[in-house]
Amino acid sequence: MDIKLYGKVPYIVTVDDGDYTVTAELTQKDGVDTVHVVFDSANEMKPPVIQMDWEIPSVDIQGTWHPVAHTDRSFPCVWSGWRNSAAAYSSPVYCLYSNGQKNRMTYACSDGMNGIKYRFVLREEDSMWLCGTKLFDEIIAPLSHYECDFRIDYRDIRYEDSITEVVRWWAAMPEYTPMAPVDECTHPLYSTWYSFHQMAYGDEIEQVLSDAAPLGFKAVIVDDGWQMESYARNYHDCGDWEVHPAKIKDMKAHVQRVHEMGYKYYLWYSVPFVGKNSRAYERFKGKYLRDGDTAVVDPRYPDVREYLITTYENAVKDWDLDGFKLDFVDNFTQPKEEDPDAAPGKDYVSVPQAVDRLMTDIKLRLQALKPNIAIEFRQSYVGPLMRKYGNMFRAADCANETVVNKIRTIDTKLCMDNSIVHSDMITWNKDDTPEAIALQFIGTMFAVPQISVRPGNLPETHRKAMKAWILQWEVYRETILTGKFRANNPELLYTSASVESDKQYVCGAYANGAIIPPPEGDPVRIFIANGSGEEGVAIKLNNGKGHYCAIIRDALGDIVCYAGVFKGQVTYLNVPVGGTAELTLQG
Repeated sequence: MDIKLYGKVPYIVTVDDGDYTVTAELTQKDGVDTVHVVFDSANEMKPPVIQMDWEIPSVDIQGTWHPVAHTDRSFPCVWSGWRNSAAAYSSPVYCLYSNGQKNRMTYACSDGMNGIKYRFVLREEDSMWLCGTKLFDEIIAPLSHYECDFRIDYRDIRYEDSITEVVRWWAAMPEYTPMAPVDECTHPLYSTWYSFHQMAYGDEIEQVLSDAAPLGFKAVIVDDGWQMESYARNYHDCGDWEVHPAKIKDMKAHVQRVHEMGYKYYLWYSVPFVGKNSRAYERFKGKYLRDGDTAVVDPRYPDVREYLITTYENAVKDWDLDGFKLDFVDNFTQPKEEDPDAAPGKDYVSVPQAVDRLMTDIKLRLQALKPNIAIEFRQSYVGPLMRKYGNMFRAADCANETVVNKIRTIDTKLCMDNSIVHSDMITWNKDDTPEAIALQFIGTMFAVPQISVRPGNLPETHRKAMKAWILQWEVYRETILTGKFRANNPELLYTSASVESDKQYVCGAYANGAIIPPPEGDPVRIFIANGSGEEGVAIKLNNGKGHYCAIIRDALGDIVCYAGVFKGQVTYLNVPVGGTAELTLQG
C-alpha cells in the first residue's frame, strides 16, 4: 500500500497490506512539511515496516550534518546503508546545507526512543537526493497504536537554527523534558582518565587535586580503575563495583577528604559491562545482549535493572557521591534476533524501551537521595531521550586531538541547546608549548573544559597558560553556555564559531586567514581567541558609532599590545597563536 502526499515535494509512505490501518497526513507551515503517521490494530501485534521516501534536487547543497558525523561530511552514494538512531544512540535528525551555511533540508523524527532508520544519498546520474526513513525495521514490542511525526524543514535559514528548532521541538514534548543542570557542571572540572588511566590510586588522586586547587575546579570525575587491582586496559573486572583496596583503602574517607578540598565527587561506572572476572558474571548468565570476556547485560530483565540502580544508590549512601559518569550506554542495542537460550523473565521486548525505564529509574532514585545529582553521558548517546536523564554531555574520546575535540564539542553543542556540553578531557605532553596547550582550550571554548593532566608535573609556563585560560573562560561563561551559537563552515569542519548575548560576543578563529563574521547585535565586549596556526585574526564589525579598544594577550595570558578597532571596517589584530583579544566599546 502506498500513500502519496504532496508538500514541498511528493512523499510516498509505503507499508505492506495487513489486518491493521496505517494513515499519513501532511501539514505545511512556514516552509516546514510535517507528516503525521498513525498505526492502529484491533489487537496488539508487531507492527509492519513503514517507510517514507522523497527526492529533492541537489541545488546549492554543499554539506551534510548529523549528530555523530565526526569528520565525515561527505555525500553518501545510493549504495550506502541506512543510518540509525535509538534511545541510547545518536538522534533522528539530518541536515543538508549550503556553502553559505543555509539550511536546504533538515529531517527529524519525533520518536527519540525506538530504532529509527534513515538515509540521505545522492543519485549520481541526475544529482538528486534520495531521502528515506523507516519505522519498525527491528524487533519491537507488539503494539495496537502508534503515532509519530516526520518533520522536513526547507526554510532558507541558518543551518544551526534549523537544528536548534528540532532540538527544542523534542524538548517541548513531555516525554523528553531535559534534566536540569547543576552548578558545578557549568564550570571547568578535573577528570582522572587521561592523567591516571586505570591507575586510580586514591592518595595520588588527592595529591593531584591539591595541586589543581588553585585552578578553581569545582568537581572531579574519578574514572575507570578504582574497581580493579590491575590496569590492563580492559573491562574484565567490571560488574561487582566494589572499591579495590589496592587502589583506594577507604572510599568514604577518601571522598570526604576530596570534599574538604572544595570538590564535588563524581565516579565512573560502565553501565552495561559485566566482566568475566566478576562474581556478577555467573549471576547474570543467560541475561546478556552479548556474552564474552566483557558481557553486556540485557536491561529487559527487571533484576538486571534493579541490580544496577541499587549499585548506584548504595554508592551515594555509603560514599556520599555527588554524581556519576555513566559510560557505554550506547552498547544497549536491540539484537537482530533473540537468543533461544536466553533466561526467562524479561518484562520488555524492546531494548530502547527497557533502557528508558532503567535510566529514568536511575535518575529518579538518585535524585531522591540527592536532588542535585550530576549524571554525565558522552557521544554518541546524545539524543532527546538522553537529555531526560543526563545533565552533562561530553565529546567522545580524542586525547590530545585539538581539531577533533573542536569538531566533537561543536557537534554536541548543536544538538544539546541549553544542556551542558563538556569537552573531551584536555591533555598534553609535558614538553609541549604553551601555544599548543592554548589551542586545545580554544578549540573547545564553546563547551565546559574538562582537564586531565597532573599540574604538579608540569612546567610553570603550562600551569600559567592553563590558569590564564580558565580565568578568561569563566569571565564569559554565561554567554558561552546560554548565548546564540554559530558554527561557521561545517563543510570545512568549522573555520570559526561564536556565541552572542545582549552585551557580549565571544568567538574563536580556527582557520588561517579567515575573517570572523560580525556580531548580529552591537555588543559592549568582544572576546576573540586565535585558534589558528598563525599569528593574527581579522574581524569585520557592523557600521555604527563608536570604536573598540583592544587588549591583546599571548598564550600565557600576558598583555603584548593594545589596538583600536573601528566599526564598518575589516580590522586585522596581531593576536599571537593561542592568544586572545578583548575588545571594549568606547562611546
